Amino acid sequence: MVASVPFADPNQPLEAMPDPQTIARQKDGYMKALDDEFNQGTSSLSQQIQARKQMLTEMATQRKAEYNAQMEAQVAAQTLALDQQYNQQLMMLQQQAAQQKSCLEQQALKLTMEYQQKSNAEQMAQQQAAMAQQQAMLMQKQQDEMARLAVQQSQLAGEYYALAGGVPGPMPVPYAPMAAAPLGMMPSTPPMTAAYPMISPRR
Repeated sequence: MVASVPFADPNQPLEAMPDPQTIARQKDGYMKALDDEFNQGTSSLSQQIQARKQMLTEMATQRKAEYNAQMEAQVAAQTLALDQQYNQQLMMLQQQAAQQKSCLEQQALKLTMEYQQKSNAEQMAQQQAAMAQQQAMLMQKQQDEMARLAVQQSQLAGEYYALAGGVPGPMPVPYAPMAAAPLGMMPSTPPMTAAYPMISPRR
């Protein structure tokens, strides 16, 4: 602290009192001392404030670092949990997709086999129907031909009776239609069982 300025005793004689130059010199000294003390106080206060600010900044930085580390650890733990959940759900989806694909493959294979079986059955039925139709047409043609031959045989027999003077001769075998044979057992054309009569000249 700067010492206070001594006051002059008004009862002192003039010679004992300081003159204006001395007063000004003392004033300047005290003013300089006050300025120095003020500057030192200001500098000390500034240093204290700066030190406290630095300490607060360091404490804040440390707390931020601790908080950031804590938050990073929490984020890492949550990220790991989400990754594990994702992997589990992804595995479940893959298993479901594989099962559905397997079911679709089996259904497609089953439907394809059923289609092939039905197609083969229909083709076989169509072929059998065509063969049965061809067999029936062939049998009908054979029957028509045998009927025509029987008619010719009957006509020839009549002519033979007329030429032989009405003498009965061997009768032609009557025509009997043949029954249709089962599919795949086409009978061969039967041989003629009745021979044409020999026409002898009149005596």
